[in-house]
Amino acid sequence: MSYLSIIDAAIKLGYSVELIESLTKKCPKKNEKRTLKKIESENGILIDGDELIHYHQYLNEPWELPKKGTHPYIPTVIQNDVKSESHFSCAICGHMDNGEIAHIIAVSKSANNSPDNLIYLCPNHHTKYDYGYKVASNITEEEIKAAKLTKKNSRIRILKYEGNAIKLFSSFGGRIKELQAYAKSEKSINLSLINKTELQSILKLIPDLNERAIEIARKDREITNSEKELLKVIPNLKKFALGLKGSSSDQSVRLTAS
Repeated sequence: MSYLSIIDAAIKLGYSVELIESLTKKCPKKNEKRTLKKIESENGILIDGDELIHYHQYLNEPWELPKKGTHPYIPTVIQNDVKSESHFSCAICGHMDNGEIAHIIAVSKSANNSPDNLIYLCPNHHTKYDYGYKVASNITEEEIKAAKLTKKNSRIRILKYEGNAIKLFSSFGGRIKELQAYAKSEKSINLSLINKTELQSILKLIPDLNERAIEIARKDREITNSEKELLKVIPNLKKFALGLKGSSSDQSVRLTAS
């Protein structure tokens, strides 16, 4: 039996820390009371690994269906989790206005309102894929699932190094290389756009991360030689990232990433 901290549980499921904490306090399913069991310890809240797996399965089991003609009940905490996973912008194109929570597998088929079956889309891509719960042919289920996986993988990468900005910078370097390679190799226009959008979202996080890394460097603590070298170039990385705009072309995003 292994116990996980809140952040380790978040990493395991690819959820936000805020959502994990909420699940230990209140059941997200309407008219149900099951919560994620926790243990109070000297080191903070701990969650049994098996309990986490079972609760994850429970979240993906059918939810209570709404009356015909009404929207599915999705708790605000889950909506916020899905939005933050997507950097509060469309998972396909990065558009930030009037975003909507969409079901990956239609709720009429799955009755699943768990975060794993939800994605944040702009009205245009929601309409193309899932408007009225009818899957359109111009955006496939495979592409939507790829977008979800891309967002989840980036969140996990960030969570792993959330407390260490310097290591997170290093991790971002690997993630940027991955996304560049995916964007270049994808034959589907939508899949290429998904990776370009996530690449742009990651790059936009760099200026804020720069301040955190510099602050760490000012503190009296031991850092490795590789961390010292990285700190020398971080300010230049910030300058490149600040030149990126929301309407940047595919070419400029890739050039900035390079």
